[in-house]
Amino acid sequence: HGAPEIVLSIQPVPNGLRISVGDEGTRTPVPPRSQPEPHRTSGRGLMIVAATARDWGVAPHRSGSGKTVWAELVR
Repeated sequence: HGAPEIVLSIQPVPNGLRISVGDEGTRTPVPPRSQPEPHRTSGRGLMIVAATARDWGVAPHRSGSGKTVWAELVR
């Protein structure tokens, strides 16, 4: 769902990893308010991130164009 250029970053944090995906897109990702219908093939990504990550968020780029979505996974 991102717009080029897309940059993946993985960094160590205490007891885990911080995964970040930056892009130049203007759309801010928002988790769905309810479970998607079982037959849908999309709409679960951020729900999975929220369920498995210690913390996650979205940070706008300082340049004003794009954002970085990040999640911290721990052991």
